[in-house]
Amino acid sequence: MGGIVVEVNFNTDIPRNLMYLIENQKTYIEKLFHTGAILDYSLSRDKKTLWIIFNGKTPDEVTRLMEGFPLLPYMPYYIKSMEAH
Repeated sequence: MGGIVVEVNFNTDIPRNLMYLIENQKTYIEKLFHTGAILDYSLSRDKKTLWIIFNGKTPDEVTRLMEGFPLLPYMPYYIKSMEAH
């Protein structure tokens, strides 16, 4: 089964007054898991890199889902297609 992997690099600190966005982000990810849009994700030990495996058919579809992430302004990302997961 193929998929699309997104690598996120948190190279910018989130301002303290926006820390509530982390909870909003978790809620959004849970929603995407529940609907089957996200198959898996992993966070590096230093919490600077996140890998998300989407059940998307096209990079454009995944981009639309990424636009819903509350922390998007703080998370530059790269999309890559996968052969198998």
